[in-house]
Amino acid sequence: WSSDVCSSDLNKYINELENSGEIIITGKLEYTIESNDYEIINAKEIFIINDSDAESLNNLALILSKFKHEDRKSEDKTKIYIEIKNRENKAFFDKKGIYNLISDDYEIFLFSINEIIVQEMFKDKPLVSNIKNKNGKYEENLKILIVGFNDLSEEILYNILKLGHFDLNKITEVTVIDDKYELLNCKYKTIIERGKKPYENNNKSLWKLEFLPYKCLYEERVYNRIILCD
Repeated sequence: WSSDVCSSDLNKYINELENSGEIIITGKLEYTIESNDYEIINAKEIFIINDSDAESLNNLALILSKFKHEDRKSEDKTKIYIEIKNRENKAFFDKKGIYNLISDDYEIFLFSINEIIVQEMFKDKPLVSNIKNKNGKYEENLKILIVGFNDLSEEILYNILKLGHFDLNKITEVTVIDDKYELLNCKYKTIIERGKKPYENNNKSLWKLEFLPYKCLYEERVYNRIILCD
């Protein structure tokens, strides 16, 4: 059986899961975990989904602390699925991170709703589908506007820039509009510079990335794709 850890009782699937026999823990996990020790350490699957990565990681730590319990009965490893929204937080699960993905009692699987959304976005709608193509060569740059920057925007940007590594004979131009544009230009300075000059002794660019304020929406610019994440 499964144990699901959720952060809000407003999730429309909670009643459905409860009716099917799942254990749902909402609100503060530490308030209810003590009375559910046995169920948690013997669950076949645990899903950790919260509003923030910090809360999810805290809940994971609480749950893993229960696996030191002496009365574990299940012979199979418990599969723990945890949603990590921010790409940078995946470093916690690297070889030098603080979490081990596999132990004698459990196995941790990372997933991201944002990754699933982006895969669906680009699956049937290739980004280059509306750029003029002549004899296998694109006649204009791929120009994309992203409005609003958050974890989903970052996942979209990551996948767009991966296209820059393919030879389209043109560079990928990405403009991101957000109030925190100055901070973002500093945070992604290395990526911005890498796109301008990725190779030594070669002036060929892969992408042009810039973060701008909302007032730039009123400027006369042309885009092939507009993605609203605000």
